[in-house]
Amino acid sequence: MRRVKQTQDAANREKQDFIEKIEKIEKIEKIEKIGKIGKIGKIGIIPVLTIHEPEKAPDAARALHQGGLPVVEIPFRTGAALEGIRRIAGEYPATLIGAGTVITPAQVDDAAGAGAGFIVSPGLNPRVVERGLERGLLVIPGCFTPSDIEAALGLGISTVKLFPAEQAGGAAYIKALAGPFGQVRFVPTGGISQENIGAYLALKPVLAVGGSWIAGAGHIRAGDFAGITRRAKAAVLAALGISLEGVILSAKDERALPIAGILSGLFSGTGCKDCKDREDGESALLLGVNNLERAVFHLTNQGIVFNHARTTRDARGNIINVYAEDTPGGLTLCFFEKT
Repeated sequence: MRRVKQTQDAANREKQDFIEKIEKIEKIEKIEKIGKIGKIGKIGIIPVLTIHEPEKAPDAARALHQGGLPVVEIPFRTGAALEGIRRIAGEYPATLIGAGTVITPAQVDDAAGAGAGFIVSPGLNPRVVERGLERGLLVIPGCFTPSDIEAALGLGISTVKLFPAEQAGGAAYIKALAGPFGQVRFVPTGGISQENIGAYLALKPVLAVGGSWIAGAGHIRAGDFAGITRRAKAAVLAALGISLEGVILSAKDERALPIAGILSGLFSGTGCKDCKDREDGESALLLGVNNLERAVFHLTNQGIVFNHARTTRDARGNIINVYAEDTPGGLTLCFFEKT
């Protein structure tokens, strides 16, 4: 009888563990559906703000927003970090705020109470992850090795921070990890700069990158908010990776056909087939980008209007290309995602 009871107890524990795991996964899915991961992915860049003077935090957030980056991560490296989060949440509620360098459950509670929507950790602490999920926060723990990633997946987390990214091997290391961990999205930080941001965001497994080069502590202390906006705009442009991949010229005058053919033939990128549904006689510039959804988000914010009626998708519903509404110089602008 004792052995039967032990077996039943073990089965009950296993059943309860399974139920708790399912509930945890459902909670994670609910958090993701709120749109935090989607928003971070569209923005593509998480500026890291080290705050020493909390009264300047809202001005830094405003400057970033004007540069196209309505998201910040404020690490718990200074005594002013928590007040900085609180002030941004109060003055710029549209900004998605993250608390960084979160290493204890108590810091999770502080971040949630101040208005943070997500937390970022340098490493993987199960207690921090569990507390973050309990508080309804998006949790992005730091991982460095395949074992770290496996542990994160075991906790139900599939979006991880790769830190320090450059020291780990950079974009090449992420490509290697993407093989066995195809379901994982990475947020590389550590060594990210204006010079290499495009290489990271060209990778499909990369959700976003994080770094302090846009709004460093020195910039904020000096009140260089115009410079923060300028660097944010430059970072967005680098993140999009826009490149001219093809030119298609149509000539109504037969005498212009030879030169139109020559100019069109100078470019032979994949865009030529991706934008094949152009209207008859339509001239087009075929523009490749790192990520179509991200490009539409940022370019729309910059005033470009897209003709969504002309958007084409594949059999799975994935966007193949999008067209701008305006035709500067009579040229249709067709955007497609580079492979």
